[in-house]
Amino acid sequence: MRIQRRISWIIGGLVALALMTSAGNPALAIQRDVSSQVAVAQTPPPGPDDLTWAEMAKIEKGTATFGENVGNGMALAAASCTLDTRYVYMRESGYQKYPPYGAAGGKPKTTCTVPMVSIRHTTNMYKTVWWGYQHVGGPFEGGNYGVSSYEQKNVEVPCADARNTTFRMVVASVGTFPDGQTAGGSAYEEANLPCGTNP
Repeated sequence: MRIQRRISWIIGGLVALALMTSAGNPALAIQRDVSSQVAVAQTPPPGPDDLTWAEMAKIEKGTATFGENVGNGMALAAASCTLDTRYVYMRESGYQKYPPYGAAGGKPKTTCTVPMVSIRHTTNMYKTVWWGYQHVGGPFEGGNYGVSSYEQKNVEVPCADARNTTFRMVVASVGTFPDGQTAGGSAYEEANLPCGTNP
């Protein structure tokens, strides 16, 4: 009986000590907070292909219009182009190419008011991390000549698993107008998709 009481007293004392230490020790509170941020700490710092929050803030969402002043006061009528990022989504063809998780991507399109010498796209895919946007795919290049619109179809990032990821697709479109002048614009689109990437 005496031994049982002593064991019970020791266990009770240890529990009380653990509770007091945990509640009253700032170092342990910090340690718990840090351990809850392990996933954040594992994300590498920004690299040369990544974008910070401030850099991304300079890019328009959804659409960008450019070339509005091309042709004004010249023989060529005023012309312009509009870049439309459209959606970021799970590509249907991705499940065939990258089973079982598929691929995330998009099909951005630029439409101009006149037939262009050329329209070119450079598209990059990013995912949201604690410091901004980590580069996960691209640059995907594409374009066409002698057309008034161009749809890019080669933007896709294979999924490593089904983790939810917030992607941003950033598209830069550059057009050469019939008078030889060049103009361009950039825009982004965002979506949360069941597509984990490494990194």
